[in-house]
Amino acid sequence: MSDIVILLCALIVIDGHTLACNSERIRLWQVETPPALGRCVDEADAARVFLERVVAGATETPEMTRRGGDDDGHTLATVWIDGKSLGDLLITHGHGRDCGDRGCDWDCD
Repeated sequence: MSDIVILLCALIVIDGHTLACNSERIRLWQVETPPALGRCVDEADAARVFLERVVAGATETPEMTRRGGDDDGHTLATVWIDGKSLGDLLITHGHGRDCGDRGCDWDCD
């Protein structure tokens, strides 16, 4: 099991499931959000805006547990804000899916 790391940076939301902490790109682990192209643009924008609001409203220092890396060089991690998993929040509010390690596709019709 990985250690919890306190994120001493201003988190920047890149898209519905990717954050930046200084030069490190963090991809939320086992969560998929709509792709920001094609028919899913509106859903992708909603996921990004939701994540921005959660990050901006944080009252505690964010934390993460690194889970590895992806093929694009991003850190895969579970990120917590105010004690809540960002991935779980995205899923609970309908902006993300728990796809485990297999990934999943979005149908935005």
